[in-house]
Amino acid sequence: MNKVQFFTGLKISVRKRRNASDSSKILKPSETDENYDIVVDGVSYYFIIVIIFAIAWCILWLFKLYLIAAIIHLFLFVAIAYICLTIDLYYESKGFFDNLLIRKPFSMWAGFALYTTILSFWIAIPALDTVFLSVIALIILIIVGLFVVDYYPFKDSSFSIAILWVLIGISCYQVKVIPVFTVTVLGSGLITGGILKSIFDWYDEQQNSLAMLN
Repeated sequence: MNKVQFFTGLKISVRKRRNASDSSKILKPSETDENYDIVVDGVSYYFIIVIIFAIAWCILWLFKLYLIAAIIHLFLFVAIAYICLTIDLYYESKGFFDNLLIRKPFSMWAGFALYTTILSFWIAIPALDTVFLSVIALIILIIVGLFVVDYYPFKDSSFSIAILWVLIGISCYQVKVIPVFTVTVLGSGLITGGILKSIFDWYDEQQNSLAMLN
């Protein structure tokens, strides 16, 4: 079983369990079948955990405890990613504003947090700050960005847009470091292609839905 099949199967099984649990409830006439709030139920108290990690990271960074700060930032990224995954699996966005104001910002935050985590370790451990290891880290970052936008069943382009923004910034800053510049430019192109593909796939889905209604 490949990763796409695993995540797709997980998504379907979660939807079935949620629908089964919803059917056992007696809902008020004014309530819908999807009786949940994406902030209260999806983001929930995990956001408090994220804020605690963020404050701890800032304090540790202020006192130049870089390695501990980097580890805390790793936990921060995991917490944000967990919120995104929880929303995707259990609490589908109900409308435009749920996506615009909650799901998409958290997704972009996760993308930037991933890069900041890598950067924190590079600052905390000077031995990592070599061209070779930096290229390896960038390749991993690009692979993650491509996976999320192209192979992740929820097709999260916002996360990959954040990664793309980071890669463009690095390529502009590291023009003279040819290996880094080359990898970031190629990665930017690949992720841009993945984002465009996800947009076209979304458009095709909308057209097919309209065709079925007609």
